[in-house]
Amino acid sequence: MIRDASSADRSAFPAAGPRRWRGLAVAVAAGLSLAGCAAAQSRPAAAGDGFISLFDGKTLDGWRGDPALWSVRDGAITGHAPTRLPQSAFLIRDGSYRDFELHFKYRMTEIGNSGFQFRSWVKDEATFSVGGPQANVVPAHQHVRFGMIFETLGRLEVALLSENVEISSVDGKMVRAVKGSVNPVDTLLATYRPAPGWNDYVVIAYGNRVIHVINGHVALDAVDNSPQAAREGVFAVQIDHQNVPTTIQFKDIAVKRLTAPPDITGRFITRPGPPETGPAIPPRPQPPAN
Repeated sequence: MIRDASSADRSAFPAAGPRRWRGLAVAVAAGLSLAGCAAAQSRPAAAGDGFISLFDGKTLDGWRGDPALWSVRDGAITGHAPTRLPQSAFLIRDGSYRDFELHFKYRMTEIGNSGFQFRSWVKDEATFSVGGPQANVVPAHQHVRFGMIFETLGRLEVALLSENVEISSVDGKMVRAVKGSVNPVDTLLATYRPAPGWNDYVVIAYGNRVIHVINGHVALDAVDNSPQAAREGVFAVQIDHQNVPTTIQFKDIAVKRLTAPPDITGRFITRPGPPETGPAIPPRPQPPAN
């Protein structure tokens, strides 16, 4: 059983004084097929909207993972790795989800690499090993890897930040066709809130389509027609085994199962434009020096 951290434990992130975040001017443009998506502020998940909480803010009931790495602190799921791990560590949520809208908040140290797995599969229950797609959870210095779709134990980088992209498969190899951008990369990176601030994340998955939204801005829109694409599976959160020491926190986790394509008219900010990325995957940026 995974226990909560002692009430005597200090917060994972020190408190900071008031912060002011400058708003971004956004021009709404046509051309992004997001069921009428327009410039607006993100609407938070609410129980009355059919969302179900996946975390009670106090315990890890319904989750399973290594208790040496995962606990509850600051009312949040907290993963902490002081040293390099033999493999990435996952905290797995009970249940299986196919089509859904997922909401959560996260914050993390500047050194670190995490993700929120969805439609994923458990490789080994004994070691809590997971494979499948994830909503990448990293600091903004990771550039177009920020907010991307990464497939653990699979195709790796599937869709990058800003992309309106279609994915297919030719002779068993992934082919990425970038059609345009959903928002400028620099705009998306500028919305990132370093700890102790919290970042709002929305993942919408329906059929072959996945949309990521970060801090109210559409981060990517991917249509995955590959036969290798997962369509159903578990949720899990990750601590990457290499980027340490690191601390990651998740809270306000809620999900709504979808039975029809969602109407997200007027809910998120988008400024479509030409592609800012290409089919090739850029190398992973180095973390900032301590």
